[in-house]
This record gives sequence, structure tokens and C-alpha cells, in this order.
Amino acid sequence: DIRLPEEGHVSKAYLVLRAADELGGEFALWWHKIVHFGSIDNPSQSSVQFTHLLCFGRKAGGVGAASNGESIDLGGTLPDLIARGPKPWGLKNCARCMGTGATLAVLRWAVRRLPEVHTVVD
Repeated sequence: DIRLPEEGHVSKAYLVLRAADELGGEFALWWHKIVHFGSIDNPSQSSVQFTHLLCFGRKAGGVGAASNGESIDLGGTLPDLIARGPKPWGLKNCARCMGTGATLAVLRWAVRRLPEVHTVVD
């Protein structure tokens, strides 16, 4: 997210949710978490100190249906607020990355809850 004087608050989460909706209902939002990287309870004048962490999955027999017919965890085992963690500064465009704390939390969730998944897109 970003705050622009001429535009106001621009929500990337809204843009992604809208794009998923425009795909005709093929995908569902499985969970939505907040990744925080600032000081809690301190105002931020020019930029936000959080980002949205959204997990989408294909609908297969309904929201939350796994390929084997069992219900999957829709984010209940992840905290609603996740610390971003340090960024890997040596990578190109690292300022835009989620951070190691958030990435580790998501990958642990995916390994436990979605064993058939082999690709995660950040």
C-alpha cells in the first residue's frame, strides 16, 4: 500500500482481490493476513508500515476443498499479524519483498497443509 497526496491511500490488496474476481470465480481467497514492519502504535505520516498477505487457491469442488476431497486449513494456523522479518538486501528489487519472517511462515504453512504444492509465488 502507498499513500499519495493526489490519490489518497492506494490498496494493493484491493487491486489483487479485484483482479481475482475478474477471473470469473476460478480462484478463491483462502486467507488474508497482515505483515507489519514498523513500530506498533506510532503514526506513519508518508508511508504505511504494513502490507497485506493474501493466499488464493483454485476452486476445486468449492472453497477450501483439497485435491483429495479433504478440507484444507484456510489460514487458521497462521497468526493474523505476522512480523515481516529482515529483507535479503542482496537481491534485485528486495525493497518490494515480503521479508524472511513472513516468507518462512507461509512456506511452513504450505508444507504442512498443501503437500501437493510445488510452487509459491511472491
